[in-house]
Amino acid sequence: MQADAVKVVQAAITGSIGVTALAGGVIGWFATRCSALERILLLSAGLALIDPNTLTDVVGLGIIALVFVYQRIRSSRSREVPA
Repeated sequence: MQADAVKVVQAAITGSIGVTALAGGVIGWFATRCSALERILLLSAGLALIDPNTLTDVVGLGIIALVFVYQRIRSSRSREVPA
């Protein structure tokens, strides 16, 4: 099987991000400690990113972005000190 360089680089990058998402889902830690739902989402995103298809890459990256942003918002709210 042969592919052009762009597809090979895309597969390598998204596969690496997918493995990172899988690890976060299994370990239970991404930007902060993960809830059960976040772990399921990260596992799903990781599997989607490992599949070499542009649509699944976009879906996987979107899920990871949502989990990351949600965790950052949740983390910043927990650091606020009530007056």
